[in-house]
Amino acid sequence: MGRAPGIIVNIIYAIFWVSWELWDYFDVLKLGVVTYFSIFNIVNQRNNIMNTVCEFNLFVRFALQYPIGFVRQAFSGLPIHTINHLETKFIRCYNDRGSYGAMIAFWSELSEQNRNILTDYITKSKL
Repeated sequence: MGRAPGIIVNIIYAIFWVSWELWDYFDVLKLGVVTYFSIFNIVNQRNNIMNTVCEFNLFVRFALQYPIGFVRQAFSGLPIHTINHLETKFIRCYNDRGSYGAMIAFWSELSEQNRNILTDYITKSKL
């Protein structure tokens, strides 16, 4: 019985040492995972910014040279009374803000659903 406490202490020490070594290994592993996801997020943020800049450029280009009758083309899938309403809204924005401010004013008065429709149209038109 005299040796049992020594063996138990050695087993506890071995378990502690193995746990400590594994913890260090997992620290390195966690650091690698965190670094990977940090780089991944930075790349994603850069790509999102680039996409936003491209979308913004498309919008500005469209706002400065939109084709005549684009409201009817962009919203052609909606009921005719909605298209007429949106066209009237755009004409009012044009009369109030002029050719440079019309698209910004029109955009700000659209619902989110109609903004999405117009965004799809602008993206596909690629003026």
